[in-house]
Amino acid sequence: MVDNFLAQITSLGVQVHDGLLKNCHFFVNIRFLCVHLGRFLLRLHKRSFKHIVLLIEVLLLSHNLLFLLIEHLKFSLDFVQLFIQAI
Repeated sequence: MVDNFLAQITSLGVQVHDGLLKNCHFFVNIRFLCVHLGRFLLRLHKRSFKHIVLLIEVLLLSHNLLFLLIEHLKFSLDFVQLFIQAI
């Protein structure tokens, strides 16, 4: 009878130990999932930041090209005006 009781307690202890071990594995897996999700979001943020930087560079380049076109147009108009005055 005592042996049966000790066997049941031992079995219960093993079950509790297995349950705790499964919970530990579950929490470790959740933690790894959170770490991977954080890394994914960081990579996504870095990529979007790179795209924003490229977009700003394109806008600045477009602004400079537009400024050069306006200056070229002014130069052309001044040249035409000097040509007309010379005639």
